[in-house]
Amino acid sequence: MKNNTKNIDLTRGNFPTRLRELREEHHLSQSDLAEKTGLTYRTIHDIEKGKRARVQEKTLMLIAGALGMTLEELLNGEITHQPRGGTT
Repeated sequence: MKNNTKNIDLTRGNFPTRLRELREEHHLSQSDLAEKTGLTYRTIHDIEKGKRARVQEKTLMLIAGALGMTLEELLNGEITHQPRGGTT
């Protein structure tokens, strides 16, 4: 099984806005998306508000799955991987 503990840098691009738009296109509230992913409302809220600079890849994989897309489609080539536990 693939290890999905990479950190994904959310500070590049406009991921918070993209996530909100995708969520709204699927007619989901932040609470709905949290429930579908198994994540907390606060996690979804903080990502959309740009309060999280990095998240684990597995978090974004859960969001992508809930929106019926691949991780690559969700990221849309705008986000970069960061070494686990490190900063650049």
